Amino acid sequence: NYEDAGANLMRVVRYRESGGTLVEPLTLVQKVPAFWNHTGGRLRFGPDGKLYVTTGDADKPPLAQNPKSLAGKILRLNPDGTTPPDNPFADGRRGRPEVWTLGHRNPQGLAFQPDTGRLFAPEHGPDGGDEINIIVKGRNYGWPVVSHDKRKDGMTPSLLQYTPSIAPSGAMFYTGDTFPMLKGDLLVACLRGEGIVRVQLDGDKVITAERMLHKKLGRLREVVQAPDGSLWVTTSEFDPPDGRKLDGFDKIYRLTPAGLATPDAIPGQGPRPVGPEAIYATYCLGCHGDADKPGLHASLFDGVWTMGGKDEDLARIIREGSMERGMPSYADRLEPPEIEALIRHIRLREKKPAK
Repeated sequence: NYEDAGANLMRVVRYRESGGTLVEPLTLVQKVPAFWNHTGGRLRFGPDGKLYVTTGDADKPPLAQNPKSLAGKILRLNPDGTTPPDNPFADGRRGRPEVWTLGHRNPQGLAFQPDTGRLFAPEHGPDGGDEINIIVKGRNYGWPVVSHDKRKDGMTPSLLQYTPSIAPSGAMFYTGDTFPMLKGDLLVACLRGEGIVRVQLDGDKVITAERMLHKKLGRLREVVQAPDGSLWVTTSEFDPPDGRKLDGFDKIYRLTPAGLATPDAIPGQGPRPVGPEAIYATYCLGCHGDADKPGLHASLFDGVWTMGGKDEDLARIIREGSMERGMPSYADRLEPPEIEALIRHIRLREKKPAK
């Protein structure tokens, strides 16, 4: 990430390593809209020799649906930064030639399945609704028009969806011999989920999904296979809003079979939250924080309302969501009495603004 005239942007730069030093910088793509936590930024070379780059929606959700913006996309480049002629918008008339797929919120992982060459991409959802997608040239993955289990013609649904959030990040397919039980499986490092999600696949069909090392090592950003077949994972404990400044972190762990915990089943959809406190923690806390802890966006307890502060305004926003602000609709997840109880919970803790 970098700043240019006050704008937060991302670029991808290629270097050559020589004698332990990085030399000959070459900018492959730049001026990608960015945000401090919605930038994507995962890089992978595919079996076709092309470089694939994930970008976030830069906290401006409508950009993900605009093919002429590089935000909220997966990009595909030649190694020298030029555009492959078989990209969906290669001629540049209907969209940016770098764009491979659109409609993404914040994908932070890319993994190519060894036998098929299929590309899998984990992606952060708005409040839950985290996804694992199979990426296909030119497709629209829906954000912010649809999320969670919603469907719309012309938009590709996710392979897996997780609510509550697991915050999926780096991903890989295991091909080594050190963990024979994992061979061919998709492994996804999880931040809020604090562990590794293991997905067993038959082609593009999910057989099982399990969670390993749950709450054993902390928030995990990346998982990679070492040349000896062991697994290396990195922790990510300092990034807000969920980061915790733990002594001795961040770390790189090397995993061997003796250190891999017994996996637990992880459902795609967690238990339905019961009561206003649990509803708030599941659907609101990640973005809006708590009364004494800030979130990514404006507090719901400071008494300052920008979209109408009456109870009926809050109920409408909860039901309908706000595409412009990246807030999904909860009409299909919360019953009217639950929405009323959630609003009462907010009102009871609301602090009146100082005059």
